Amino acid sequence: DDLTDGHKIANLADLQIADYLDKDDFLARLENGGLGRVEAVFHQGACSTTTEWNGKYMMDVNYAYSKRLLHACLALR
Repeated sequence: DDLTDGHKIANLADLQIADYLDKDDFLARLENGGLGRVEAVFHQGACSTTTEWNGKYMMDVNYAYSKRLLHACLALR
């Protein structure tokens, strides 16, 4: 996740988290093989804000990131 907006941390307050990676750090480590072989991915990342007007942001977060994630996983399966 991207926790740049501090309000988002409230969503994690009651959870037991073993580890955390920023979404960009995660993808960079995945792409360079730093996370090992990929067996499964549960991807729910996207901007779900229905009032977001920044088209570039929406394409980056909802499409380009998912596409990079898919290609990295296919390369590491």
